[in-house]
Amino acid sequence: AENPKVFFSMEQFIAAEVARLQAEGLTLEKLIRYNGAEEVKTVSNIDFEEELSLFRRADINKPAWVDLYKADTTLVNGQMSKVRYQTVDPELEVKTLEVEWDAAGAVSAILIERKNSSTLATNEYDLSYWPAKGYEIETNQQNKAADPIHIQITGNFKRP
Repeated sequence: AENPKVFFSMEQFIAAEVARLQAEGLTLEKLIRYNGAEEVKTVSNIDFEEELSLFRRADINKPAWVDLYKADTTLVNGQMSKVRYQTVDPELEVKTLEVEWDAAGAVSAILIERKNSSTLATNEYDLSYWPAKGYEIETNQQNKAADPIHIQITGNFKRP
C-alpha cells in the first residue's frame, strides 16, 4: 500500500486568497503594537501579496522536506477538519503549520509557528490567518546586544 505524503500548499492557498481579497475590494483595519505603543489605521488599495507574504513564505510543501514533518490529522464525520504538521528537524524555520477546515470543506484557520536564529538575534513568529476575518502576526525578537522587541500586527478585513 502506498502512503503518499502531501503537505498543504501555503503558496497555492495564499495566491488564491490574494486573488479573492483583491476581487472583493476589501479595506484593511490594521492594529500595530510595537513594544507597548499602539497605532490603528485603515488602509485601502492594499497590496495583499505583500501583506500576506510572511504566510506564503511559511510553505512547507517541498519534496525535499517530505520526511522532515510529521502530520497529525483530525477527522470529523469522516471528513478532515484539521491537520497539524510539526517538524522533526530543529534547523527548519517553520516549526508547526496547522490548517483547519469548516464543515463545508473550506479553510477556516491557519496557525503557524516559525523560529529562526542568527548570531545576533532569535526571532519567533506566531502567524494566524482566518479567511473570513483577517490575520495576526506576533513577533518576539531576543537580541544579544539590545532590548527584546515585541511586535503584534492584527489585520481585520472590512467591506467597503
